[in-house]
Amino acid sequence: MLRVVTALLSILLAVGSAHYGIEQIRYWIDHTHFWYFAGAFVGLGILLALVMKQSSFYSTLRHEMCHWLFSVLFLHKPVGISVSLQEGEYVYSGKSNYFITLAPYFFPIVTFFLLLLRLLFDNPGPLFFIVIGLAMAFDLVSSIKDYHCGQSDWRRFGRPFSVIFSATMLAFFTVLHFSILFEGFSAVPRLFKHAFHFYAKFF
Repeated sequence: MLRVVTALLSILLAVGSAHYGIEQIRYWIDHTHFWYFAGAFVGLGILLALVMKQSSFYSTLRHEMCHWLFSVLFLHKPVGISVSLQEGEYVYSGKSNYFITLAPYFFPIVTFFLLLLRLLFDNPGPLFFIVIGLAMAFDLVSSIKDYHCGQSDWRRFGRPFSVIFSATMLAFFTVLHFSILFEGFSAVPRLFKHAFHFYAKFF
């Protein structure tokens, strides 16, 4: 029952944030540095989609670092991490949950840490948008390439739930990061407020 409720909530969050993104996309495109971001994002995204293997060292490292970040956020003590060309493993003490186990399939971790620099600048220059475009392309392509039937993480909570939760949360975090990039961190409460009002009008 908990998985059904969690899946429904993640779908609602994804749809609400997507509606915010649709309304804001014209504003984002009109941003002074949008095309710097778009060129870097699309260019590297296409290149990685064509040449990056499912189990490349850097995508595996990104995968395990997502497990690490969410285990730390849930106050679980790290025990060990191992990354090679073929596989990776992150070990922590404590009970697993949906976020820790499925984080690599929805959280753009490289983009997130680079976006924290947005706190230091009101109007970052073109280079910042190029770097974020490259980072987001790497995060998204790496996440998408992780979507395959052989994933051991998906067996823990069941494949249908894991795919639904991962895909909807990926949609949410992608819109969230777009919002922060082009509007600043003040966009975070606006996005949630918009999603709330989007559903409130149906009641």
